[in-house]
Amino acid sequence: MYAQERRVDALSAARAALGSNEFCAVVERIWSDTGYDVPPIAAAIAALAPQLSGLITTTLDHLLERAFGGRWPVLVRTTADLAQRRGYILKLHGTLVDRATWVLTRDEHDRLFYGDAEFQRTLSAIVHAHTVVFVGHELASDEHDWLFAPARARSSDQAPRHFGLVPDGSVGPGRRHALEAAGMRIVSYRDQDGRHAAAASLLRGLARAGAIAPTDVTSTSAPSDLDASSARAAHVEGPVDPRRLRAQIEETFSFEELETFFADSFPEIRGGIASIVSPVHNAEYRAFKLVKYFERRNRLRDLQTKIQEHIGQAPHTHPAPARHE
Repeated sequence: MYAQERRVDALSAARAALGSNEFCAVVERIWSDTGYDVPPIAAAIAALAPQLSGLITTTLDHLLERAFGGRWPVLVRTTADLAQRRGYILKLHGTLVDRATWVLTRDEHDRLFYGDAEFQRTLSAIVHAHTVVFVGHELASDEHDWLFAPARARSSDQAPRHFGLVPDGSVGPGRRHALEAAGMRIVSYRDQDGRHAAAASLLRGLARAGAIAPTDVTSTSAPSDLDASSARAAHVEGPVDPRRLRAQIEETFSFEELETFFADSFPEIRGGIASIVSPVHNAEYRAFKLVKYFERRNRLRDLQTKIQEHIGQAPHTHPAPARHE
């Protein structure tokens, strides 16, 4: 069922099979974040706090609350004035410590999304009044169908603008067309190991650049203007960290991609990438040699800027990553 992205139905079946008490105990054990560090992507979202109106999340755990350091109050239900508020975390599916707030099964989901008139009005107001960036969401979920079907039906060419920050290959052409018709712009990134490092990097860049309008809202996770120029501006501030640059090269380029990138970005260097590294070198050594080459010539800033331009603008041609459930 998970493979078919029908999580609500899978959890409903699990509850029926295990019984309520055992199901709840398993959920608490699986979703507990005790002993886990705040992941980089949660920290990156928290760094955007000064530029956000709010954060809307479907997670039960407390990683986002921890990332925000307790500075924003946590809500488990909507209020009539929520679209006008600032500095809140709304947990749509409840919070782990209070089982009565959970929205996991089909019955709970349907009661909230189809039986709660205030919830419907509030979410609709937020989606129509704010630009929202969806980070880490399954853009094929029931919630997205519920949110965006009315926009497709009513808005024609003037749908509110939103963004979906998603791994390459995770949104098919049919789904992409439907989302774009509802005002969603899909921004893809490379995620070969399931850690979403590129998404976290982009969000950190936006935070440093101040690229998000102060009236935006986030959904786990967040709203903003994800222009490539914003990301580029963010990554040219402050000193260049060679270690971070090496890590970025390792996770972004195969040798063939690096060869093309280098030829396009630094045509003035005779011999191209082959004058610095060889295809037989592993990714770690290639990144080390390339960064060292530019460091010795005081051109790390040039290399960093070109990499950010590539990440923000270049079409991604590598195979879609495997799904991690």
